[in-house]
Amino acid sequence: MPDSIPSSGAVRPLIVCGIASWLLYLGLLWMSEQFVWGTPVAQRPILAAVTVFAILFGLYFFAVRFVLRNEQTTGQMPVIVAFAIAFRLVLLFSQPILEIDAYRYLWDGKACAAGVSPYRFSPQQVLDANVADNLPSDLAVLVRLRDRSSSNHIILSRIHYSGLTTVYPPVSQTVFACTAIVTPHQASVAIQMLILKVVVVLFDLGTLWLMIVLLKTVNRPPELSLLYGWCPLVLKEFANSGHLDAIAVFLTTATVLLAIRAFFSIGKTQPVRLWMCGLFAVTSVGAKIYPVILFPLLVWSAWKRFRGRTTITVTVCTSLLSMALLIPMLTRELPAPASVVGGTATTEKDDSAVTGIAAFTTRWQMNDFLFMLLYENFRPDREVTKKRRAPLEAAEISPRPDAPKIRSPEPSQETDQPDSSSDAVVRRVWFAIVPNTWRRSLTVPLAAAIGTTPKEAAFLVTRIVLSLAFLAFTIRLAQRASSVENTNGDVIWLESVFLTIAWFWLLLPTQNPWYWVWVMPFLPFARSRAWITVSGCTMIYYVRFWFVAHNPQLTVHDRMYSGTQLFDFYITWLEFLPVLLWLLTDKVRSAFHRARQCPVW
Repeated sequence: MPDSIPSSGAVRPLIVCGIASWLLYLGLLWMSEQFVWGTPVAQRPILAAVTVFAILFGLYFFAVRFVLRNEQTTGQMPVIVAFAIAFRLVLLFSQPILEIDAYRYLWDGKACAAGVSPYRFSPQQVLDANVADNLPSDLAVLVRLRDRSSSNHIILSRIHYSGLTTVYPPVSQTVFACTAIVTPHQASVAIQMLILKVVVVLFDLGTLWLMIVLLKTVNRPPELSLLYGWCPLVLKEFANSGHLDAIAVFLTTATVLLAIRAFFSIGKTQPVRLWMCGLFAVTSVGAKIYPVILFPLLVWSAWKRFRGRTTITVTVCTSLLSMALLIPMLTRELPAPASVVGGTATTEKDDSAVTGIAAFTTRWQMNDFLFMLLYENFRPDREVTKKRRAPLEAAEISPRPDAPKIRSPEPSQETDQPDSSSDAVVRRVWFAIVPNTWRRSLTVPLAAAIGTTPKEAAFLVTRIVLSLAFLAFTIRLAQRASSVENTNGDVIWLESVFLTIAWFWLLLPTQNPWYWVWVMPFLPFARSRAWITVSGCTMIYYVRFWFVAHNPQLTVHDRMYSGTQLFDFYITWLEFLPVLLWLLTDKVRSAFHRARQCPVW
C-alpha cells in the first residue's frame, strides 16, 4: 500500500457510485410513502420499488468490483463509511416497504417492560380481552397497556399472525424492552417506529465496525467491508424495515471475531478470549436461534486448539446457558379459556393452541427452493376444490404460516383426501417427478403413526432429510477448518463460517431475504463471487406481493396457475437457479485448478 494519499481521482468512481446510490435512496424515501399502512396493496408501486433496488444492486456490484480491483488504493475507507452512514440516515425516515414485523417488536417490548412474558398471550387474545371480565393479572396488565394510548392499540392491531405468540428469543426481547422504556406511550406510531429503527441501525453499524476489525485481524483489506456497508439488502432490511436480525448479526460477528483471536493467535489470554467467545455465542443464540449452527465449528476448533478441561468446561457452560435462555420461548402456553379472553374456545387441535415457535418450525414455508423441490416430491398429489376468490383486503399482505396454504392460497382449498365432487381436480406441480404411489406409501403411514396429515408428514420428512445432510456438511467443514495448519488458516476458518450459514439458509423452508443478511459480514471470505449476487437475487421475493395483489392467471404445462402459485413454482427458479449454476460452475473449475490453495477472491 503506498504511503502517500493519491488524488481524489483514484476514488472518484466510488464517490460517483455513492452519490448516485444516495439519490436513489432519497427516491425510495419518497416512494415509501405509498407503502404506508392501509394503502391497498394493488395500489402500491411494488414493481417500481423492486426496480430501484435492482439498480441500486447494480451500482453496489460496480462498487464492489472497483474495490476488489483497487485494494491498494488509499482513501477509500472514509468514502465507504461516510456513504454507509448516509444511506442509513435516509432510510431511517422511510416507511417500511412490504414489511410489518416491527409492530410485533414494539408490542413485545411494551409487554416485557410491563413485566409480562410476551410468550404468555398472543396479541389477538389481548385485543379480544374485555377489561370488565375477570382476567388473569398478567393479561389485565396487557389490557391496561393496550388502552393506555391510541398508539398502543394501533400497534397491537397491526401485528400479523396475531393469533400466535411471539417467536423472538429473550435477548432480542430485552432490546425491545429497553427501547420501550425510553419511548413514550403517547408518542405517535411513526415516532415509536423511528426509535426502534434507530436502535436496529446502531447494531447494524456496530456490525460494520466489527467487520472492519475482523478484516484487519486476518490481514484482509478493510475496504471489503463495503460488501456489507453498501449492500442494498442490508439497508432495506435494517434501516428501512427495522428487522431484529441486526442484533443477532452483531453478536454473531463479535463471537466469530473473538474465536479468531482465540484460535489463531498466541498468548496467555487465549483461554479468556475463549470464555468471551462462549459468552457472546450464548447471547447471539438468545437474540436469534440460528447462530447455534456454528457450535460444531466452534467446539471442534476449540478442542483442536485447547483440548482438555478448558474446552469441555466452556462447551458445557455455553450449551447450558443457551438452553436456559431459550426455555421461556419453548415453554408451551395454551390460550386462556374463551370466557376469559372474550373469544371462541379452542382445543389442542386448533391453530390458536399452537405457539408461534411451533408453527414456525413445523409449518412455515416461504420463498424456498431446494426445500420446495424435495418437499413437493415427498408430498402426495392433493385434491383441490375450486372456490370463489374473496376480494383482496386493503390490509398488509403477509406470508401464511401453513405451508399448503402458501402454495395455493388464492382460488382453492387443498385437502389430502379424495373428493368425489365434480369441481375437485388433482393438483401436481410440474417438477414433482416421484410417482404419487411412492409418495403416498411414505407419507400416509407416517401421518397415521404420528397423528398428522400426509402434507405435514411430508414436511417433517423433508426437514429430517435436509437436516441430516446439513449436519454432515457442517461436521465436514469443521474438520476441514480445524485441520488447516498454514498461514492462511484463519481465512479458511472464516470461509467455513460463511459456508455454514449460507448453506443453512439455502436449505431452509423459510428463505426470507433478511435471513441472508446473517452471512453478509463474512462474505469477503467466500471463494466464489457468485455469492455476491445472492443479496440482489433474493430481493425478487418482494415481487411475490405483486402476484398476491393482482392474482394473474397463466396456463403452463397444461396446468392453470394463479397468484403466488406462479411465483412459488416458477419465479423462484429465476431467483435461485442462476446462483446455484454459477456455484456449480465454480466448483467444477476448482476441481481442475485446485482453487483451495488460492487466496480468497
